[in-house]
Amino acid sequence: MPRLNHLAIMCQDPDRLKQFYGRWFGFEELNRTAGGTVYITDGYFNVALMKQGAPDLAERDPRLGLHHLGFQIESIDDVRKRLEAFDRSMQITERPKGGYAEYRVVDPEGISIDLSEEGWGTKAEMRIPGIRHIATANKDSQRKFAFYCQVFGMRDAGRSEDEVDQHIAMSLGGEPGPDLRQQARVGSAHSGTQGTGVRFAGDGFVNYALLGPRPTEPRPGVNHFGLLAREPYELMHRIAEEDFIRLDQRPPDRFAEYRIWDPEGNALDLSMHKGYKVDVDQTDRIAE
Repeated sequence: MPRLNHLAIMCQDPDRLKQFYGRWFGFEELNRTAGGTVYITDGYFNVALMKQGAPDLAERDPRLGLHHLGFQIESIDDVRKRLEAFDRSMQITERPKGGYAEYRVVDPEGISIDLSEEGWGTKAEMRIPGIRHIATANKDSQRKFAFYCQVFGMRDAGRSEDEVDQHIAMSLGGEPGPDLRQQARVGSAHSGTQGTGVRFAGDGFVNYALLGPRPTEPRPGVNHFGLLAREPYELMHRIAEEDFIRLDQRPPDRFAEYRIWDPEGNALDLSMHKGYKVDVDQTDRIAE
């Protein structure tokens, strides 16, 4: 089955981001291009740090930030058939020779999805720290959810009400009463699995959050990503002391416990005990 294991970031200084992710999360360099793009990995994900303005970039969107995603696939013919069944107007195009990606499709709201039959050059190791979560901001999360499930075989990884309550209890340090549970849910787009504008999909390895429209997130596209990491509270404070980054404690009902921003302002969540639900009945977390 297809696996979500590629993330691309358009950045000003790929080497600075490489050093940041290498020092704090153990990411290693895979490859680099003559134009300055650096590919790094956590063991499973291929992360492209694309240098804005580089002459060898075949990208129409030059905006800085989290840029596009990619899947490793078994057969482009199978993906093409499923795409045609979903929407005949959508097309798969070929990518320039010499890169990891061989094909590209654009999802229903314009996010580019690179496809590779050969793979992304990683060892497919699920390490800790490691990426377990990707989130995109969408106008119609229901249609996007249908697209990723039908075309790439992702499955519903939405949380039950009991699972949301468990996450709230983890954040608050004990079983909250009904009033506190309700207070923790007020105003949250992540409180339930239906009717909130948010859908969660999984491929058995990664949780993919399809966020609904929110005024606080005006830019559509790839919104943030999340890592499974040990002792995230201590880790984010060590990072903040040395790299002077922003940090935040997430609302009690979210998957992740904390959020930080890398040196170029890209948001990444950190989770340990809550973890990320990566399939219908599978959550990847670090036990006590």
